[in-house]
Amino acid sequence: MIVPNGSTLLFWLDDASCKFNYNGYFNYDRCGWVTIDVNGPKNPNKFGIDIYVFYIMEDAVKPLAYEYLVEYLQNGDCTPDSNGYSCSSIYVLK
Repeated sequence: MIVPNGSTLLFWLDDASCKFNYNGYFNYDRCGWVTIDVNGPKNPNKFGIDIYVFYIMEDAVKPLAYEYLVEYLQNGDCTPDSNGYSCSSIYVLK
């Protein structure tokens, strides 16, 4: 979906019951997720720079990797050399 300011949003439904389970490894009370590209198709199209991912929970919206935030902060996951996936967690807290 493209919104009036040019941002792009992609919604994904994991489970209508909001009980997501990935091969027994991840167990979340998660309904789905949304990816936001704040400047749409314009470059750079990189996680943590202009693309951010959030989990849609039954009663909240939480940034991707919120459950590992302390570890990611300690490991410097939100740097120009990283994949940037956890940057949304870090930016939400700033």
